[in-house]
Amino acid sequence: MKEDLKRYKEMKIELETIEDKLEYLKEKKTSIKSQIITDLPVSTQSELDRLNTLLVEIEKVIKLYMKKQRKILKKMYKIEKSLDILEPLEKTVIRYAYFDNKRFEEISCKINYSYRTVRRIHKSAIDKLLDRWCWTPLATRNMIIWYYQE
Repeated sequence: MKEDLKRYKEMKIELETIEDKLEYLKEKKTSIKSQIITDLPVSTQSELDRLNTLLVEIEKVIKLYMKKQRKILKKMYKIEKSLDILEPLEKTVIRYAYFDNKRFEEISCKINYSYRTVRRIHKSAIDKLLDRWCWTPLATRNMIIWYYQE
């Protein structure tokens, strides 16, 4: 469960990277289309075929990135949804600790609570999340899978 929380930041970074790549590919696609549809002298048929093939390949990559994007967003949504059972202060501590990789000392300064109190809040939040997350009977090769119990 903690691993899922720790992966959230990585997912966020990957999502931003995918969005940048999608934007780049869409711009590239538009520039290629503008090369095909111009008032300039007509290119050779082989040049047009090459550009059309390139457009098709770009579209395939865009679809692949969009699929990855949806998958990441779905995982992030599940993690966010699992935090709904926490009190606002517990959510804040969990977000700082796992989404922003802050240490307890940093968190205590940000929320103006003692280090010890932040540790207690963190433990309480993790305990609540553990009560909500369950072990599945699907254990293979020493790997146990978490699932969220709604």
